[in-house]
Amino acid sequence: ENRVPALEESSIMSNPNQLLSMTHITLAFKQPDTGKAMKFSCGGPRDPKVWKCEEEFMGSSLDFTFVTDGDGTDEPDKRWGYWALVYPGDRPAPSQETVDDLAQKWSEVAEQAEFVKEPEVKRDGWDEARLRALCAKHGWEFEWMSEDGERRRRIRDLSKSQTSRVTLEKAKEKYMKHAQTKVAR
Repeated sequence: ENRVPALEESSIMSNPNQLLSMTHITLAFKQPDTGKAMKFSCGGPRDPKVWKCEEEFMGSSLDFTFVTDGDGTDEPDKRWGYWALVYPGDRPAPSQETVDDLAQKWSEVAEQAEFVKEPEVKRDGWDEARLRALCAKHGWEFEWMSEDGERRRRIRDLSKSQTSRVTLEKAKEKYMKHAQTKVAR
């Protein structure tokens, strides 16, 4: 049996070609970084030159994430995301015309699509419009936290509790008088 001579890591690192002449060996590789890392980022107005990534990525999957800084709060319908075309690197890139045709057909089909249930889109941030909508939905009063606002709220709450206490005490007095009148009869 042909035994492979023991190799030191430093020897392999200095001359990896020596592995090519060996047979009946098993190489085990350790992935140096198993975490996800951002490989491409872009932003700004619609521009095919800005929003084009020509980098080749290794592996069998990519994750795409859309992030916004909240612009468009007053006009959420004008917010937008991205459309990505990913294809294997060992195949020729489709022509711009082919991509444009695909995007056009995609848009036409998407416009005709009907949701079984309309998706509910929730923003991550709690801007004023979202806070007001939440308050309106639950019948709550919206007010920004300020010293004046908090002081007015506490005074209002205190006066409500005092009014309730006075009303309760009057009702109790009335009941006691009524009960005493019944006992006296």
